[in-house]
Amino acid sequence: MSQVLQFRRRRDPVASPLRASVDGSVPDVILLSDKSCCIERKGNSKVLISKDKRTNRVAHKKRAKKGAESNPKKAVDQRMSRQDFLRHVEEASRPQLKALFLKSWHEHQTLRRRTSQKTSPYELHSDLWDFRGFLRAMGGPCPGPNFSVDRPNTLDFVYAPGNIRWADATTQARNRTTNVVIPWRGKERTLAEWAEVTGLKRSTLSSRFNRGTPIPALFKDAKKPFAPTLEELRDAVEAVPDAVGGLPHFAPPPLFGPDEWPVGLSAPKWSAGYRHYAATAKKLGVRAESRAYFAAWVLHSRIRHRNRNVITPKYFYLTARDNFTPEELAERDAVAGADRDVHDHFKEKAILITVLEVLRRELQQRVARMRHPQSLEEKDRWVWFELDRVRRLAKDRPCLSPQNAFRVFKN
Repeated sequence: MSQVLQFRRRRDPVASPLRASVDGSVPDVILLSDKSCCIERKGNSKVLISKDKRTNRVAHKKRAKKGAESNPKKAVDQRMSRQDFLRHVEEASRPQLKALFLKSWHEHQTLRRRTSQKTSPYELHSDLWDFRGFLRAMGGPCPGPNFSVDRPNTLDFVYAPGNIRWADATTQARNRTTNVVIPWRGKERTLAEWAEVTGLKRSTLSSRFNRGTPIPALFKDAKKPFAPTLEELRDAVEAVPDAVGGLPHFAPPPLFGPDEWPVGLSAPKWSAGYRHYAATAKKLGVRAESRAYFAAWVLHSRIRHRNRNVITPKYFYLTARDNFTPEELAERDAVAGADRDVHDHFKEKAILITVLEVLRRELQQRVARMRHPQSLEEKDRWVWFELDRVRRLAKDRPCLSPQNAFRVFKN
């Protein structure tokens, strides 16, 4: 049965779903028997549109109604204090958590999909599979729309508490294992980071590095030079924060005493190991380094070994203390403080600071007697290059005991 409808005249008859007359005009009164059209109210009048167009318009309204819920790029977390965040994590229901921390919810879903693939090398810790546990491990809402989940320790493929954090795109790009890391003046940075510190262009540093330019010569025309200080020597030690709370604390011992070894090291044990090392170097026709160089080599090796095999796997929270409450830190520090490896780690870290200071003074005296280099800046760079050589030696040829130093040196 046909139906008579009032239709508002349209300017473009081609765009109208109605059939135009011969002269191209649209009638005011039409007979509708085509089932492909439907009525839509627009203001005080009614118009005819195709059902396909109405279907698309309704679907678009549903997507717009969802808004940020269906678009992760527009999702954000609500800003709140640390106490309010912890209270919501423990008391709020799952739908409420999703509404409060929508950006974190999208990141959590992405993380679950990524680690659930059969070909994925990554794993998700059981404590992070639930959204509530994920929020506990992150320690706070997502800071902004440009942040996502990142693993500080890229060598560990497990997303676990202590190995997960919020990071922006720049931080994640500089945390890749494929980056070129250049050690200089006791610090390891990527090319992009050194470009920011020195004021040089990244392309300039990259071209010099690809040509095989020595590391001190990479920064020969740095626009932002900085003089070496004892604080930079402290940063040369592995990046574990100073002991706080219930962790053991050791002050750097004084300079070498009458036994020619710093306080805290067994003088007979280290003296015997150094004599074997010096005798082996003499047989090989190589000049033996000083006691400070020898001690820095062994201590660097020990700290790197403990940091990789004990500190990072068991107590990685030491590098992410801001993500935990004071009560949680007190409990973790009590456990770590009772560990003998942690005790020795902080003790030898303090001793290494003194050893590096003594070694720096020796190198400054040695370069003062040299004819080349002549300028103070070149001499300063030479000293820091030699200090960095000790760190590279501990990385390439680690020695964990002074008694075995001659074997490592010989091989």
